[in-house]
Amino acid sequence: ETAWTWFLDSSTGAYQMSPRWNGPSTTTGTIHALQWQFDPTTNVPTAYTGYGTRPNVVLADGGTLTGQDIALVPVTAGSLSGTITVPSGYTLVSKTVSAAFAASPAAQWSLFGDYTSDAAIAYVTPSLAGTSLTLEADAQAGDAHASATKTGMSANADGIALSIPAAPVLGGLADGATGVSAGARLSWSRMSSAIYLVQITPSAATSGGQPASYLLFTADTTASIPNLSSLALALGRSTAYDWVVAGIAPVASLDD
Repeated sequence: ETAWTWFLDSSTGAYQMSPRWNGPSTTTGTIHALQWQFDPTTNVPTAYTGYGTRPNVVLADGGTLTGQDIALVPVTAGSLSGTITVPSGYTLVSKTVSAAFAASPAAQWSLFGDYTSDAAIAYVTPSLAGTSLTLEADAQAGDAHASATKTGMSANADGIALSIPAAPVLGGLADGATGVSAGARLSWSRMSSAIYLVQITPSAATSGGQPASYLLFTADTTASIPNLSSLALALGRSTAYDWVVAGIAPVASLDD
């Protein structure tokens, strides 16, 4: 529901947050604070030294709150371990661990990121009441980006096997093709149990207004650039466009 900027002075514990939200003039939430020690070579936590909350914090539009102190208590440490498998030709670029709150499952609390290429993972994790952990792994091969996510894990989850699927391979239009107009066919390789988001967007802003962009959802592995000139949404003349296909899986159908 919210976005915010924040500042923390680690030597004094003083902090400042500036949340923003859309909707009512007041909103209520809980502040969570987690303290840890980390490996300076990887920035991955090695131990958790305190956790605390401050519930029922009421924020008002344009208001300021002070004295929102949080007392930290000891944290029980857990262990998250396993192996990540990447597609042939891909390089593992990041692994991130987040916590999800049972009381607000959409609120993912990003805990830490591991930006090494090690496929074997072994993390010290915080065991916090009312939370589960999410692991996301990302890999790249040139312009292709692929990721996989495992959710609902406890702080102690060993033997995790997370496999990243290969991204769709694009076809139908060569890189740098010219003379492209509405009706041009795009194609890509199939992913198992996937639907696809096709994004056709101008490569850069132009003078005289931004040309039309297109977002197409489909279960097929081909699509054509739509002709929306009757709606004044035609492709921009002499305009460079990028097209990207995102495969989303496992999804049974567009309706699903």
